[in-house]
Amino acid sequence: MEDERKDEFSQQPVPGQAPEQQANSGSPKPEPQMPQVPAGAHAAQQGARQQASQQAQTPGQTAQPQQSADLAPAPQVIESASATTSPDNRSGAAPYLIVVAVLALALISSLAFTGLLASVASDIEDEIRDQGLELNYGGQNQLGGNSDGYLDNGLGAGNGYTNGYGSSNADLTADNVLDFDYRCFDESVNDYVFASDYAGSQAPVADFVRQLAKIDGDATTAAQSHLRAAASATDDATRASELQQLAQLCSDTQASVRGLALPAATGTRAEDIHGELEEAREDTAERWEDMAKIVAIMQSPSGHKASELDDLDSEASDVTSIAIDLSNALGDSAASR
Repeated sequence: MEDERKDEFSQQPVPGQAPEQQANSGSPKPEPQMPQVPAGAHAAQQGARQQASQQAQTPGQTAQPQQSADLAPAPQVIESASATTSPDNRSGAAPYLIVVAVLALALISSLAFTGLLASVASDIEDEIRDQGLELNYGGQNQLGGNSDGYLDNGLGAGNGYTNGYGSSNADLTADNVLDFDYRCFDESVNDYVFASDYAGSQAPVADFVRQLAKIDGDATTAAQSHLRAAASATDDATRASELQQLAQLCSDTQASVRGLALPAATGTRAEDIHGELEEAREDTAERWEDMAKIVAIMQSPSGHKASELDDLDSEASDVTSIAIDLSNALGDSAASR
């Protein structure tokens, strides 16, 4: 019994003793059996150990996901102030419509502003005229004490009576009657009928307009010469001679104008053309008739007022309405060939 217990105690391991010592100290012991691990779990354990080993070898680095070779690289997107190459752009035609609308509004605003300025300028000019301060062409205004841009007879001074810078009730004398600024002797119908007005017009109509404009233009130039000579004359005889020649010129010009035969216009507007030319011819003849009356006052100014000269000169100097009739006749003839 005691021997059996000894054998049991001899077979138990001694704490602190190495297994080899225990193996040598007694009877042989059976080898310990390792627990059997499933094959899949064993492979998983080995993979985990291998991954941990790789992470331990390269600290601070994280595994990068591997891109699939099948994915193409995304195209580069270029952004600018005017466009984009992004395929996500879905703006369509909206930006162009906005730009067109803005430009249209800007154009409308500009036209409205221009019209407003023209209206204001016209109102100012009318107000100045109402106050007797005429706007002039080429010369200083009346406040400057100089001519208003019309014929001043070489004296270099205004008439001192009408046109807003003097009394229209002043009596005329031989000394002051030639100081008046005679506008009717400074402009002619020929000044306002332009070469472009003749384009495409019927030949008979164009010939009539040229003749009428030339008669008036040549006579106006000759009248200026006689009037300046009369104003600068140092003796009464020379002055009277120049005024007499001027009076004869007015009479002859009036007859020459009325002697022009109206052309035979053709086309659908022939009647309108005939009426416009007839009116222009009559208005030109009346212009020289009024100028003849002005010369008569120059020859005998006693008993006349400055207002008479102003009224006659205003009527005789209206050459633009005559030129408009002539231009309309040319245009109508071109349109009704």
